[in-house]
Amino acid sequence: MKNMKIGVRLGLAFAVMVAILVGVGWLGIDRMEVINGKLDRVIKVQWGKIDLIQKSVERVNDNAQIAFELVIIKDPVAIAELERSQNKNKEEITALLKDIEGRLYTEKGKALFAEVRDRRVVFVESFGRVRKLLSEGNLEGAREVAVKEMVPANERFMDAWKAFGAFQVDLMNEDAKAATKAYEAARNLLFLIIGMAIFFAIGVGIFVTRSLTVPMERLVEVTKKVANGDLRETVEVTSRDEIGKLQMSMKEMSEKLSQIVSEAVSSA
Repeated sequence: MKNMKIGVRLGLAFAVMVAILVGVGWLGIDRMEVINGKLDRVIKVQWGKIDLIQKSVERVNDNAQIAFELVIIKDPVAIAELERSQNKNKEEITALLKDIEGRLYTEKGKALFAEVRDRRVVFVESFGRVRKLLSEGNLEGAREVAVKEMVPANERFMDAWKAFGAFQVDLMNEDAKAATKAYEAARNLLFLIIGMAIFFAIGVGIFVTRSLTVPMERLVEVTKKVANGDLRETVEVTSRDEIGKLQMSMKEMSEKLSQIVSEAVSSA
């Protein structure tokens, strides 16, 4: 380092500082991408499933309500309209279930979803029997099946939805906690690296500064002594950079002055 030119030395120190800044910036971006990935999973994956679950439950409740209305009303036109709405809801529920199933990735989630599907089959079969009895004009039979079969089947179906939904909420909370931990870990790591970078920068700055100022201060002291007539001080060449060249010139000048003084004394 002492033999490097001053410009090279300063340039190297600046390059080190830039490298530290680039390293800290790259690490910050990398950690941000990790956090963004976890948040993206919370928002798009977990919350997306919960939103689909809510829509599915709404359609299921609509169909349950329609089934009860079919048992009560007698207007053929209204019955036909309700049956069309019920069929439409069934199609939407089927599409929603297919979408949800494609987003599952845990074994427990798949098992809970299979329970939802199984209980849906029982529920659909029960209100299918209600509709069949109604179409046959057996109102009392339809009411009996609705109370004894459809209502319990719907409750079990909704319980399965609740268990599945609660599990998805737990997954979302876990991913949210993971995102928080990733943020805290990234923040602490960045603080640590920034602190280390600051100390390293201070160390490099002190080292480079002293490599320039110490020999210059020594050279100034020798120059003052020579100016005061003290030619006994020897200039030590400590490097081969610009300061070293200056030291060499000062040394040669001091030796030349000593020689001149010695010759003058001898002549006297």
